Amino acid sequence: SAPTHFPFEGLLFHARNVEGDPIVNTPAKILEGWIKTALLAVYIRPSCLDISDKEESFIWSGWEASFEALKERLIPTPFIRQLVLRRFEADIEEWVAKIGEMCPGINRVIPCHFEVAEGIDTKAVQDAYLSALRDACGREGEETIHQERSSGSSSSSSNSSSSSSSSSITAGSSFGGGLTRRRDMQFLIDVDTKFEELGIVPPPQKNGS
Repeated sequence: SAPTHFPFEGLLFHARNVEGDPIVNTPAKILEGWIKTALLAVYIRPSCLDISDKEESFIWSGWEASFEALKERLIPTPFIRQLVLRRFEADIEEWVAKIGEMCPGINRVIPCHFEVAEGIDTKAVQDAYLSALRDACGREGEETIHQERSSGSSSSSSNSSSSSSSSSITAGSSFGGGLTRRRDMQFLIDVDTKFEELGIVPPPQKNGS
């Protein structure tokens, strides 16, 4: 849900679908602005935001579906997962195993951008990270993403809630089983690929390396 005590000017600014839209101060527009801001925070540039149009500086369309795939679920933040976690798979798996020893009684997660998640357990936290590693976009390649985009289909959602209360955690759908919309990850994948080509980031670490 959108915040109830907050300066709303920024949210109303982002609630516009195109630059020329008027700023309308209503509860529905405040919520819409918060949703779009949340999508920017987790994806940087989600698929529902078009900045390529020569006539408009930005166009929002289909943002409802992008948010639907995130709400009421917990995942490692997409840009952290894409640019960092998948590069250190063995280290992350070792750390995930230690979570069970260090924090056996987890029952709450406080995400960066969404509501507190109650009633989860330590295994759910571990599963969130392991699912993120298994569904690393770079490992499966761009073909899967392009096929989804051309077919217009998106992956099914899940009712599982899992994550961890660190700075790299954001509410959203689990990456396990391809549950997060890959089209929303495309910008991050492109940046990741370019960074690797330029030597800014190392190639992903393989198990045993």
